[in-house]
Amino acid sequence: MGQQVQRRGRRDAAGEPFRSRLVHGDALRVLRALPADVSFDEVIADPPYNIGKDFGVVKDRLPLGRYLEWT
Repeated sequence: MGQQVQRRGRRDAAGEPFRSRLVHGDALRVLRALPADVSFDEVIADPPYNIGKDFGVVKDRLPLGRYLEWT
């Protein structure tokens, strides 16, 4: 499903342990692979980059070679 990092030891205001998990991978693949019978307080998925979207200030399109060098 992607690389996973878990943090342990910290507790919330009620004294319950945080159950944070960071998953690094393709957002659509990772989200589809998550169990359907669980819930999450927060999911953050970065949008695709270098797709030519006009943000009005910055051009989001580099030639493939330059983009790969940048990443």
